[in-house]
Amino acid sequence: MARAASMTGKTRLAAHLSAERLHSLRQALLVDTGAISEGTSAAFRTLAPQLRQQWAATPLYATLTEAHRQALDRYFDTNATGLTEEVMNGAPAVLDRYAPRLAAILSEAELADVIAFAHSQEGRQIFVDGVVRGASGQSGGSPTFTAAQTDALVRFEQTPGGHAFNSHTDQINPLLGEIGRAATSAPAVRRRLLHDICSVLEDQCTPPMRAAGESL
Repeated sequence: MARAASMTGKTRLAAHLSAERLHSLRQALLVDTGAISEGTSAAFRTLAPQLRQQWAATPLYATLTEAHRQALDRYFDTNATGLTEEVMNGAPAVLDRYAPRLAAILSEAELADVIAFAHSQEGRQIFVDGVVRGASGQSGGSPTFTAAQTDALVRFEQTPGGHAFNSHTDQINPLLGEIGRAATSAPAVRRRLLHDICSVLEDQCTPPMRAAGESL
């Protein structure tokens, strides 16, 4: 990919991503490595106590029967499957939206190295952890790597893509976090959450909640 000169005299990557490379990126993150699906499921499990606490503080919760409270608690412990389905349905569009920003950081050849790394065991887990951190609002600070992941990152850095990736972690890590947050906070995910909660609460679901959830 050609590099375009910036106004400051430095070089940046032209904000373009071919259909073939975009397909490879989707395939790597959505299918082959499962980074989005596994990361999302793990993030929702991590967020379960927070969601439970938020709902327990609502006026509606105070009006629930004990049976409905227990059912709602069980839902928050097992909600990952349905919500992850909604995230996966919307993930291609989210990746399409963020692809130009990736293309502005990495060339096609460099991105190919990154995709290959994402297929490795260590790289796959690093991407999964990145999605979890982002979806859980933990994008600040530096991630902690195992010895095996550190060794893999050292080898990865020997490739052009790895060198470029590590040179731009200050841009890429927050971007992965944004992708995770965008995927898990999409309107369809919130509608699914309200739909499921109304199914749990039955006649105790409020009309506004039911109307919002029924737009699925």
